[in-house]
Amino acid sequence: MSRLIVLYYILYFYAVFFIVKSLTLWFALFKPKKNPNKIVYLELKGPPMAGYTARSKYWSDLLNAKGYFSEVLSLTTYQFCKECMKKNYGMTRIHLATIWKRVVQCLRSRDAAILIVRREALIHNDYGNLFVEKLLRKIHHCLVLDFDDDLAAAKWEGQRTHSLYSCLMMENLYKFTQSLKYYDAFICGTSYLKEHFFQYTQHAQAQLILPTCVPHFKAPLKKYNADVKMINIGWVGSSYNLATIESIFPILEEVYKKHTFQFVLICDENTALQQAFPIKYIKWSEEKESENLLQIDIGLMPLMNTNATKGKSAMKLLQYMAWGIVPVASAITVNTEIVQDDINGFLVYDEQQWETVLLKALTNNNRFQKMGEKAFQAVSERYTFEANESNFLNFIHKLVSNN
Repeated sequence: MSRLIVLYYILYFYAVFFIVKSLTLWFALFKPKKNPNKIVYLELKGPPMAGYTARSKYWSDLLNAKGYFSEVLSLTTYQFCKECMKKNYGMTRIHLATIWKRVVQCLRSRDAAILIVRREALIHNDYGNLFVEKLLRKIHHCLVLDFDDDLAAAKWEGQRTHSLYSCLMMENLYKFTQSLKYYDAFICGTSYLKEHFFQYTQHAQAQLILPTCVPHFKAPLKKYNADVKMINIGWVGSSYNLATIESIFPILEEVYKKHTFQFVLICDENTALQQAFPIKYIKWSEEKESENLLQIDIGLMPLMNTNATKGKSAMKLLQYMAWGIVPVASAITVNTEIVQDDINGFLVYDEQQWETVLLKALTNNNRFQKMGEKAFQAVSERYTFEANESNFLNFIHKLVSNN
């Protein structure tokens, strides 16, 4: 049965591929008229994904409030992808469900003055040698790519080789960097990403550094009790990234031998690892996000020092700090721009420091209230939607005027 799924996918993919190639040739001759007020986002996964909320939906709603017609077209949901990945050939099933849907969305949005692609045109699909990007280039007057991760590093560009299957599927091993030439402008999640990809994006009409943002005063700030006996160390995230926090569980066990604490895990799935320290599992809920986060006293954001993690946009870190929660984070790229070590949080400069820094944090709980307030202030000044609205709108107005 599984082999039949793969065979069906290959035949289905080629059918879509040739339809798209034909449409690309057609639109090369007859480019659609544009609606100067229409701006469309092509998002990968819809709510409740943080990328959808923080990098598409809010900005689309703002454009509507400013007189534009804007909408976000998502491919699928996190839950659907999660269910597919539990089955054989899960990614193939996702491609089958989304590839034609994306083509339809591209055609539906063909009159947009600006089309903003979030991360990439298709979910993890490097096949067809950028055939969707080539269609978009022929259809649209102004293409913008919004990315908040180093997708080249995430896709192991330059470190993979072609297999028989990848050749059959026309896989592009440098898909992300080569796709950049098809875009007119870029929205980069961090200054690191802008500088890192500048050699591929210097042709752009405009570039904007737009950090991943959180709403201002979304909830009351964390209120610390300096006399509390049990401190909650916590982490919030999706099960896709659960291995990240599990990687420092051995360190947390060593810390627990010297200072008691409770670990709060906010996730869509519980960890399967048994630990010596107590774990309180809270199933992630958008409706109870504030209530759940405020149970954390120290929020963790561990990262391995790799090219992929250097491009991260620190969403977890910003969530903690927006609620006035004291963060402890790996000192990697954007984290060092947000956190002032020992002032509004704690930075860990190498893996060997995690135990030392966590013990330092646990024994400084009398400073948590002041540190949390400074953390909130840092986020409010630079990483809220309100703080970045003017730059975003100026960027959009410039593109509309030039196209």
